[in-house]
Amino acid sequence: MRTYSKSVRVVTGGEGKLAKLVERTKAGDMDAFGSLYRETNRRVYFICLHFMKERQETEDMMQEAYLAAFKGLKELREPERFRGWVEQIAVNRCCSIISTILR
Repeated sequence: MRTYSKSVRVVTGGEGKLAKLVERTKAGDMDAFGSLYRETNRRVYFICLHFMKERQETEDMMQEAYLAAFKGLKELREPERFRGWVEQIAVNRCCSIISTILR
């Protein structure tokens, strides 16, 4: 997405597709959330793997991240930013668990 001014925003194809899936999910379409997962899970997996190092812990963090995203989806004001938003949730979840372990 490129922002040219405060009032004009250009959404690229991938972001537009995700935005439509977010809106469908908000309307109660669970298949749309499955599509959101399929569109974004690869990068979220590698983000979690970077922090957790082990496959099982990585998958656990992914599950937590997507559950948090699902629960908080109504709060997402800019649906075209779903990808970055869910990635940041994953980072925050991983950092939180690592912080807890290190205490």
